[in-house]
Amino acid sequence: EMEMEGGGRSLRRSVRKTYRRGEGNLRRLMSAVGTTRRKRLRDLLLSTDEGYPLDHLERLLEARRSTLIDDLEHLRLSFRHQDAKLLMVPPACTTCGFVFRLDAPKAPSRCPVCKSRALSEPIFKAEAEA
Repeated sequence: EMEMEGGGRSLRRSVRKTYRRGEGNLRRLMSAVGTTRRKRLRDLLLSTDEGYPLDHLERLLEARRSTLIDDLEHLRLSFRHQDAKLLMVPPACTTCGFVFRLDAPKAPSRCPVCKSRALSEPIFKAEAEA
């Protein structure tokens, strides 16, 4: 088993859980240990066809929601210069069906129509332009 400094133990635990769930290649995730959180987020989003819900990204990257929202906004802006784009399936109210129209990554807490807090998670994915 690899020895890592600092928060390596929790990252290793996270990688094992991810690998057990069949969501990724263990070797690829372990090699990501030395990279930044934004780089790991970028690689995750570019590697999937289905995308990741925000709560799933929180668990995979062990980061707070507000931090990930900031990182997603940074990626959205930086993708303009990298021939890629950030795609988002917007959150929707599961009570009344209202679908949020968002230009930037956000995770609303309640529906503006019915005030319900039962919202679907936004799903994010990145796509490289040809």
